[in-house]
Amino acid sequence: MASSSSRPKRIKRTAVKITSRPANLDGWISDDEQHDIFVKNWKDRNIINPKYIDIDFFRNNGFLFQEHFAYQSLEKFVQLQGIYYPNLLRVFYANARENNGTVVSRVKGVNIILDNTVWTTVAGFQIGGEKSHVGSPNLRKMEIYKSLLRNPSSAKKCNFYKTGGMKRDDRVMAFIIGWILAPRAGNHGQLLTEDIFLMHAINSRVKINWSTLVCDTIIKTTKLQMYPLPYALFLSRVFEYYNLDLVDEVSVSITHSSLIELNALHHMGFVFNDTEWTFKDDPSPSAATSPPPLSTNQSTHSDVLHSLAALTLSVARLDAKVTKLLKYHHINDEEDDPVTQDAVNSVFDTSDDESATAEDNPNSTATAANTVNDATDEETYSTADDMSD
Repeated sequence: MASSSSRPKRIKRTAVKITSRPANLDGWISDDEQHDIFVKNWKDRNIINPKYIDIDFFRNNGFLFQEHFAYQSLEKFVQLQGIYYPNLLRVFYANARENNGTVVSRVKGVNIILDNTVWTTVAGFQIGGEKSHVGSPNLRKMEIYKSLLRNPSSAKKCNFYKTGGMKRDDRVMAFIIGWILAPRAGNHGQLLTEDIFLMHAINSRVKINWSTLVCDTIIKTTKLQMYPLPYALFLSRVFEYYNLDLVDEVSVSITHSSLIELNALHHMGFVFNDTEWTFKDDPSPSAATSPPPLSTNQSTHSDVLHSLAALTLSVARLDAKVTKLLKYHHINDEEDDPVTQDAVNSVFDTSDDESATAEDNPNSTATAANTVNDATDEETYSTADDMSD
């Protein structure tokens, strides 16, 4: 019988559970401490609902602000569309840092640098320009704000710059700045200081350094706890530019509600008055004052389109007057009636006078005060679409 000492010894084994982080949101940051910070501060961060515009829609509807956007090389940026990647956006912002005047980050092991190539290729910006969003000591906010209003005398000395009384094209520009160019989650019925400075530079045809504005907005977002994340569409196009592995990534497709078009115009207080967009509280065409005209040396094909649009509008008004006059006198094909003929001629004469007046003073402004505050409508629009995820 074998002795007990010859028996093989039993080895006590301890089960060790080996885990590895999956390729998902929780597994992208290997450092435990940084991972915990990310989960606490960034994992559930909301994203500002991305917006975009269709330049042709506004051009075909008689707006002029898009010509300023073309001068600023903004047409590509404001029309960015496609899907966006909410989880990757959160990782980008969690790792975003300022470095030598630009933003650097790291996503899925790839270093992301918002350099000049990104700005020109992805955003469509021109390099350089003034940092107009920070303003200068010589600029007076109230004076600039008054220049944006249909009735400058209605401006009051206060810390709130409401958008309700602004001129038509300036009103739309302010909306696009607050949703696309410098997105924020707050009240879009009120101008921020940087909005006022930007609009002053745009209307004055000062070349703006848009890449600096975007970088400053991104860095500011990283310093504000739980502030919603902007530029979802632009940064998602940057991820694609850097060839990130986007297979199986969570993505969100934008819907028609992201398009700044008819619904947005109604929320801004506009109505379509026969042939043009104007203010619901002041439907006269003169109330729809646009930004200053472009200089003659900047004349383009769009100038011809605008002239044709104005001619079409005059013809439509003339046709409406003639139709109304014929109905009023119950006249049907009575061309030989001298009374009718005189009335028609009178309408033509009136129309010619109006056309001449419009040509002599194409930038006439409305003098009626705007007493309607559309902040309530604006807040409804913002609350419904402001956050995604």
